[in-house]
Amino acid sequence: MLTREYPFPMPRDHAEALLNHLSRAPRKVRDVERAVPRRLAQFVDRCLEKEPDARWPSSVAAYRALERIV
Repeated sequence: MLTREYPFPMPRDHAEALLNHLSRAPRKVRDVERAVPRRLAQFVDRCLEKEPDARWPSSVAAYRALERIV
């Protein structure tokens, strides 16, 4: 919603969409939409990380981080 685009290039079919989610890193928010505030973009980028250890450790941690941004 922040970028008005999907985090991956538009897939041609369901198989390509699934492959994107399994193997491609999503585009960084600010690579798509420079107007998004840097801290908010970093928050979203972290939410979309492929590796679980790179994402927020819990919904509480994510919520607290978002509260600090807003």
